[in-house]
Amino acid sequence: LHQAIVGGNLFMRKWLWGDNELTTSYDKLINKVTSSIKPAANIIYTLNGYEKSEFISEILELIKSVPTYYWWLRCHPCRLEQKPKIQALLESKKIRNANVDLASNLPLYALLRHMDINITEYSSTVIECVAFGVPTVLINDEVADYYSDQISSGWAYPIKSKDEIINVINKLIISKKTDRQRENYETKEKNQALLDLINIARGSK
Repeated sequence: LHQAIVGGNLFMRKWLWGDNELTTSYDKLINKVTSSIKPAANIIYTLNGYEKSEFISEILELIKSVPTYYWWLRCHPCRLEQKPKIQALLESKKIRNANVDLASNLPLYALLRHMDINITEYSSTVIECVAFGVPTVLINDEVADYYSDQISSGWAYPIKSKDEIINVINKLIISKKTDRQRENYETKEKNQALLDLINIARGSK
């Protein structure tokens, strides 16, 4: 007899917990890339492979205009022929705050552990990003219906034009920083409350 075991996505869980040599090795590699730059945010752009060259050029100009953010341009695994073309454009435009090589070669989950924002026209990464606490900016509002759950829960934000990208990103990053500050404050409050209880318990002995 066979018995089914409900265990969820064990592979994803390994990356979420990050308490193993595999995730640690990739963490060190990614941190090494950004250590000298110290970006205000890490942004992954997940390409679908069907973007026109004019569209990619516009995105790269957008990236160049915001040097405080570091951009990871991830080609679709089935359309890796995009990679050398994008690399050539990065070099010709002298863009230093982006890479396509590592972004396309490293495991997706290794990257998502370090990302603040995901940008895409349409991709299953919208769903995967939720598990890693990474919101997505959807730059194709025509596919919004496919991600209604993520949009309604505040994990995906459809926009109507590329001109809105930076504005939405800035708002999301400010929101994430506020959330982190609130979490840090709540953690300190809980720790202090615990210390107070310990001191009370010790005093009663």
